[in-house]
Amino acid sequence: MLISSGRNFESGTIIKPYDGFKTNIGNSFDLESGEFKTPVGGVYEFSFAISRNGVEGTSYIIVEKNGAKNMQFIADSNSNELDTVSFSWFLELEVNDQIRLKVADNSPSFYASSTANAIFNGKY
Repeated sequence: MLISSGRNFESGTIIKPYDGFKTNIGNSFDLESGEFKTPVGGVYEFSFAISRNGVEGTSYIIVEKNGAKNMQFIADSNSNELDTVSFSWFLELEVNDQIRLKVADNSPSFYASSTANAIFNGKY
C-alpha cells in the first residue's frame, strides 16, 4: 500500500488510509483500514518505510496483530533533519490474521507526501 498525499501521523494513531496499491494480489490489503488480512496460513514477509517529521529523539512504530501489539521498531535521531525509517520482518500467521502499523504513544510524528511516500508491503 502507498500513501502519497500530504498527511501527518501523530502519536497513538493507526497509519491509514492509504492512497493506493502498486499490487494487491489476493486482495489482502484494505486501503481504508490500513490492514493486511492473511488469505492463507503460513510465513509472511512485511516491510514498511515512512518519513519522520524532523524532530530530535526516539520514534516508535508498533506492528499490531489482530489489534494487539506484536512488536515495535525504534528509530533514534540526534538532529532535526528529515529522515526515512524502514524495516522488514517475518511472521507466521493463521488465516484471517490482521496486521497494521501504529505510531506509538508519546512518539514524534511521521508523515507522507508526494515526495516522501509511506509504503507498507506484505507477501506470502
